[in-house]
Amino acid sequence: MDLAAIRELIALESAQVDASFEYWLGASFAVVVAAHTGRESMSKFLKRALSGAYLLFTLGTLIKFWADASEIMHLNALLLDTELDVDTAPNRAAA
Repeated sequence: MDLAAIRELIALESAQVDASFEYWLGASFAVVVAAHTGRESMSKFLKRALSGAYLLFTLGTLIKFWADASEIMHLNALLLDTELDVDTAPNRAAA
């Protein structure tokens, strides 16, 4: 992979992290509004179901964030290795 492709993948992964966070933030706001608006008419079962669904959604988002962050770290290491190879390539040719 060349440097430009690695940098583009890092930018795409970073955008994916941003999009995931914005989606989670929007869903969190929707859950808060729904819970506040319907707090008097919701049964205990429905409140627990809403809490459980939100917990699962949050855990899924955290796992996705962890996976995206791991991919970014991997791409950064690959970028560093590629830059080192590019930087030392002229020295090898001169030797």
